[in-house]
Amino acid sequence: MGLDLETLVFRVSAESYYEPLFRAAFGDANVNTERISNSLAQFVRSLVRFESKYDGGRAEVNNQDDDFPNFSASENLGKRIFLTGRGGCDRGHGTKSFISDRGATNNG
Repeated sequence: MGLDLETLVFRVSAESYYEPLFRAAFGDANVNTERISNSLAQFVRSLVRFESKYDGGRAEVNNQDDDFPNFSASENLGKRIFLTGRGGCDRGHGTKSFISDRGATNNG
């Protein structure tokens, strides 16, 4: 995060392991913002949540702000940073399901 698109294309192009992946997905190894966008969109569509560790933790406590007994101390710290706004994550993920309730937001 925090990259402009030109830097993103440069960094992805510089990683040798992306060449065969782009070739397989798009027919050649050309990296551009549209292809990165399409790749990310396809990846996000493939994510399916089912009985995640977070779901298990929420089921075990009355208040999602409490530490989850199935989380490590580090995971609980990350959860607090995410949920309290300290990390700025609440600007784009303001609901319990982490879906924005305010439409599109700028995370940069």
